[in-house]
Amino acid sequence: MATTATDSIIEAFFDVVARTYETCATDIQTHCADVAQGDGRIMACLMRNAAEIEAVCVTAVRKLSAAMKQ
Repeated sequence: MATTATDSIIEAFFDVVARTYETCATDIQTHCADVAQGDGRIMACLMRNAAEIEAVCVTAVRKLSAAMKQ
């Protein structure tokens, strides 16, 4: 089965999601441990706590947010 442009976009998006979770794992555990996964709740939690999370996590969340707008 050939890879389509849509497949490539979806794969790239999920790669950004995975990298964000890896980058922000400590901040997720610290600030969002009680937040259920799904429907963007973890990302919303990170954004609410942007002043308290690691700078590298803020950058990752911004990249994910940009990818979601595409």
